[in-house]
Amino acid sequence: MWKGIMIHHSATPDTAKAETEDFRRYHQNTRGWLDIGYNFVVEKIGKTYQVLCGRPLHVSGAHCPGKNRTHLGVCLVGNFETQEPEIEQLEVAARYVAGLCETLRIPVEAITQHGDHRQTKCPGGKFNLERFRGMVAAMVRSPYPVRLE
Repeated sequence: MWKGIMIHHSATPDTAKAETEDFRRYHQNTRGWLDIGYNFVVEKIGKTYQVLCGRPLHVSGAHCPGKNRTHLGVCLVGNFETQEPEIEQLEVAARYVAGLCETLRIPVEAITQHGDHRQTKCPGGKFNLERFRGMVAAMVRSPYPVRLE
């Protein structure tokens, strides 16, 4: 089912609290969606970056029209038009995305950014997709992982 992973940024500051639930409320109450649009959110809670679940894997996202059924949506909290993501955030996101690539047999080359599919600057001009793909590729154990059923 999943053919790719799409990277987004929230375009909002990352505070010490969990923004994921704010995104969920906004998407449900303002946009009228069933749930948060992303499948996963990477944000700092306290002093540690964490991956929080959004929509379950068996439910299509609502993060990019035309790609919601084929690409998982991963949102990194922060505004990467104004600053680069912190290396710790990139490492946590890359480790998680590498696991998704292995488990779901998604090639690293199928990691894209929102702006590749829509007229938007998301995930921001200071997010380096090639660097991120390189980080993921270094963490993927095998290009042809064994899939456990």
